[in-house]
Amino acid sequence: MPANIRAYIFIVAIALFSLYFIKKITANLISTTEFKKWQTSWLAVTSFAFLSFNFWLYAIVMFFYLLFTNGKKTHTLGLYVAILFAVPLVPGYIPGFGLVNYLFALDHIRILNLTLLLSMLFTPNEHKTLALGKVKTDFFLVGFIVLGSILDFRDSSFTDGLRGSFYNFIDVYIPYYVFSRKIQTFEDIKIVLTAFLFACIIAGNIGIFENIRSWLVYADLNKTWRLAWSWSGGYLGREGSIRAVSSFGHSILFGTMMTFAIGVFLFLQRYVKNKTVKRICWAMLFLGLLAPISRGPWVGAVIMYVTFILFGKNALKNITQFVAASLAGLMILAASPFGSKIINYIPGLGNVDSGNVEYREKLIDVSFLVIAKNPIFGDTKFLDNPLMEEMRQGQGIIDVVNAYLSVALSNGFVGLFLFLGMFISTLAMIYKAMKLAKGNSEEYHLLGRCLLAIIVASMFMIGSSGNQLALKTVNWCLLGIGVAYWQIVRLQFSNKKIQSAVLITESI
Repeated sequence: MPANIRAYIFIVAIALFSLYFIKKITANLISTTEFKKWQTSWLAVTSFAFLSFNFWLYAIVMFFYLLFTNGKKTHTLGLYVAILFAVPLVPGYIPGFGLVNYLFALDHIRILNLTLLLSMLFTPNEHKTLALGKVKTDFFLVGFIVLGSILDFRDSSFTDGLRGSFYNFIDVYIPYYVFSRKIQTFEDIKIVLTAFLFACIIAGNIGIFENIRSWLVYADLNKTWRLAWSWSGGYLGREGSIRAVSSFGHSILFGTMMTFAIGVFLFLQRYVKNKTVKRICWAMLFLGLLAPISRGPWVGAVIMYVTFILFGKNALKNITQFVAASLAGLMILAASPFGSKIINYIPGLGNVDSGNVEYREKLIDVSFLVIAKNPIFGDTKFLDNPLMEEMRQGQGIIDVVNAYLSVALSNGFVGLFLFLGMFISTLAMIYKAMKLAKGNSEEYHLLGRCLLAIIVASMFMIGSSGNQLALKTVNWCLLGIGVAYWQIVRLQFSNKKIQSAVLITESI
C-alpha cells in the first residue's frame, strides 16, 4: 500500500473519531447544517490532497469545490477557518517564461484566500462597515505592507518586487480586512472561534497519534506531489520522543496553534453544558499541546492564562492560587518516578536542548550587528551578510527564529515600529472595548479577555519561533477579529449609554 494512502486512512479515521466529539462540543454553538458543511468540506479537502497524486490537480479541484460549496447558507469565514489546517502548506510554483523562473507560488491557504476571502471583498455587508483608515491598526498594517512592497523592489528584480507586492495583498491585507470588516456581530465571532476549535481538535488528535506512533502522517505528501518543501525537514526528536507536527509544518507552530485553541475554549466552554464532554475537550487540547514537545508554546500558554486571569475578577487571588497550584504540581512531579525527566523539559528548570536557547541568544547579538549597518529600512538580503554565516546550522540553514528580529533585519526599525504597532493598537482597542462591555455583558467582556490573552501570548511566541506558515495567517485574522470585536462592542453598548442618558434627562 502506498505510504500516502496508508497515511490518508489513518488521518480520516482520527478525524472521524474527533468529529464525533466535536459535534457534541459545538452542539450549542453552531447549527447541525453548519457542522455538516464543515465536516464534509474537511474530509473532501483532505481527500483531494491525498488522492490526487498531483498538486495542480488538487489545486484545480479545490478552486471549483470552494466556489461551488460557498453558498448563501454557508458562513464563509467559519468554513475558511474550519479547513484552514486540513492540508500542509506545500507550495506549487506556476512556471514563468524567459528569464522569470516562476510567476507565483500557490499553497493551501492561498487557494482559500483567492476563493473564499477574495469573494467576500465584493460581498455587500448587512450593516454599516468602518471605512479603511478609521482605526490605527489599519494605518500600521497598510504602512507595513506598503513599506515591505517598496523594499522588495529595492533589493530584487522588478518581477520579484511585483510578486512580493501581490503576496502582501493576498497573504496579509485580505485576511486582515475581511476578518475586521465582514465580522459584524457577536454571533459571527462565536462561529469563527468555534471553527478554529473544530480545526485544532482534529489537527491536535492527529498530532497526538503522531507522537504515540512516532510517525508523521503528513511527512510524505510533498513527495507524493513531487514537490520540494523547505519545511519538510524530516523527524525531530527530543529525549527519545518524536515531536509531532500534524499539518503545520513544524512542531513549534503546532504547539502555538494548540495554545490558541486553549485560549479560545476558555471562552467557548461556557456554551458546553455537558461536563463530561467539556472535560474530554480540555484533555484533547492539553494532550495536543504536549504532543509537539515544544517548550515555547508551553510558556506561551502560561502567559496567556495569566493574562486572562489578570483582566478577570479577583485577579490577585486567582493568580496566587495558580502559582500555588503550579508549585504543588512541580513538587508532585519531582517525587514521581518520571519526575526528573518531565521537569527536564521545562524551560528554566531543565537542560534538554539547551543549545536552542544559546542559539537564540547568539542570534540576537549577531542580528543587532547586522541591523546596525542598515537600521532605518534594513536589508531584505540580510541572510547574505557575512556576519550571519556564524548562525548557519548543521542543516545548512540560518534559522531566524524571532519575528521581531526578522522584521528589523529586512525592513529596519521603521518596519519593526509598524509591525509592533499593529499588535499594540489592536490590544488597546480590545482593552477599551472590554472596559465598555464590563458591567453591561459578562459574555462580551469574557470574549475580550480571551482575545487579549491570545494576542499577548502570540506576541511572546513569535519572538521565539517567527511569524511563519499558518501562524502568519492566523495572526492577521486575530488582529482583524480584535478590530471587529471593538466595533461590535462600541455599537452595542455606546448606544445603550446614550439611550440611558436620554431616559434620565427625560425623567428630570
